[in-house]
Amino acid sequence: MMSNNVKADATPIITIDYKWHRIRIHKQTLLLLGDPEYVELLVNPETKILAVRCSTGGSDRVHKVKGINKDGAVLQSAYLFRSLQQVNPELKNGKSYRIYGRMNVKEWIAQFPLTEVEEIKRTETSYENARITKD
Repeated sequence: MMSNNVKADATPIITIDYKWHRIRIHKQTLLLLGDPEYVELLVNPETKILAVRCSTGGSDRVHKVKGINKDGAVLQSAYLFRSLQQVNPELKNGKSYRIYGRMNVKEWIAQFPLTEVEEIKRTETSYENARITKD
């Protein structure tokens, strides 16, 4: 189910931007997930994992991502940002972070450890993508 446009050993990547409260799911991550139409974002406070799971829609907890932007999808959720800061209080307002994850191909989930975030310097950050608002 993995797209032909991504290498088998590719790493899922997301960016969390606390200045603009946006999460960018990189196109590479969406391709690793099989280029889904919808995704659901899940936070496990015990394992400190943020997961991106393929979805078929039909719920107020899913985000439409297919066809949004050629570089990936940008999502906004104030509730999700509060949840992430509760799991990892080191995530600070006004900062941006990149997280490299791993694929659970059996479950079609990309998992990102919230304890292994990499701060992005403001000069590296560029958000020219379309956005989806979800609260």
